[in-house]
Amino acid sequence: MKRIGLMLLLLSQIVSAQGMDKITLALDWYINPDHAPILVAFSQGYFKQQGLEVTLISPVQSTEPAQLVAAGQADLGIDYQPSVLVEMAAGMPLIWVGTLVNQPLNCIVVLANSPIHRLADLKGRSIGYSASPSTVAMLNSMLSFNHIAPNSVNQISIQMDLSQALLSHRVDAVDGMMRNVEPIQLQNMGYATRLFFPEENGVPSYDELVIIANKNTVNRSEVARFNKALAEGVAYLQAHPNLSWTQVSANYKADLAPNAQMAAANKAIWLNSIQYFDANPARLDAMRYQKFEGFMLREGVLKQAIPIDAYKGG
Repeated sequence: MKRIGLMLLLLSQIVSAQGMDKITLALDWYINPDHAPILVAFSQGYFKQQGLEVTLISPVQSTEPAQLVAAGQADLGIDYQPSVLVEMAAGMPLIWVGTLVNQPLNCIVVLANSPIHRLADLKGRSIGYSASPSTVAMLNSMLSFNHIAPNSVNQISIQMDLSQALLSHRVDAVDGMMRNVEPIQLQNMGYATRLFFPEENGVPSYDELVIIANKNTVNRSEVARFNKALAEGVAYLQAHPNLSWTQVSANYKADLAPNAQMAAANKAIWLNSIQYFDANPARLDAMRYQKFEGFMLREGVLKQAIPIDAYKGG
């Protein structure tokens, strides 16, 4: 009887494995705490419970997920809402299918011991930024909102070297840091910071990280199950913040905890990031999206409106 029971168990596992739907997800960057709900969904078996076998791809550049999804080389990808609008306007066959982070993470950062206490204090000073049409538009809008002519601030494109540029005093401020990442890293290094948020300075709120698919090949059933597993991942994170870190960091040690210093920094980022994840990733706030699209149109980043139905692929 024991042998029969074991054989039935093995047979059920084989049938279950054969019945799994395979999904390839292109991340926006290498594995990091921004992906916490996804990593928890792996660790807790939520994807498997939904009949999904998910494979992660870490890109070389943040623009790669959109390219992979558009080319049919990935089923889903993580992208930024402002970028998705630009990519759709350029003719890429992309649609929104879910939300990972439903508010801006980008911010302007200065050192706390600097003389900059408000954005108006940037006049005549320098700010480094990671260039893209949407981030430049948001930066200029934040400056204008605070009655600063954008050309009165020396804007320097420094791409990915934001922290070092700030610490070396190459610039007085930086735009493009994620509020849940670099300020915490700097704090762990002994540098306190002051943050200025776009949604508090004239920029409509937007989703920092969204899930995209190819509108021509999207599998709605798989997407619905993916979002359900993602929601379960967020719920588990909220209920077990420290335990989830312990479990996931053990499974992704090389990415999250290769040494004690990195482990401490990433745990702090992990705990801080939980507040930003969307508990209902399958829901899209159409009014908020249209408001942000209107901002992109006014700033000239978009040349024509994108109907909300096209954004959802409906």
